[in-house]
Amino acid sequence: SPHTMSASAGESSATLPVLDRIAYDEIFQEQPSAVLKLANNAARILAARLQETDEWVWDLLSQSQQAQISASWRRFRHRVTGNDSSGGFFGV
Repeated sequence: SPHTMSASAGESSATLPVLDRIAYDEIFQEQPSAVLKLANNAARILAARLQETDEWVWDLLSQSQQAQISASWRRFRHRVTGNDSSGGFFGV
């Protein structure tokens, strides 16, 4: 009997078939081009998700670095001027 799984993303949901190894091998024997297309599509989706994750991590690291630079600048200003004024250089 075929297996299915449910998935949801935001407002939409779907029921998807589950392809186990035995079924995959059977389809590969009968229709190798279909299995190759399935594998190619899965690889493209995974690559796109990896790229999105990479960009997300880069953005987080950039934000963190900017926050660290800002905090270092405030500490420097405080040591030099004795205050944390956000006015011009040295509070002028």
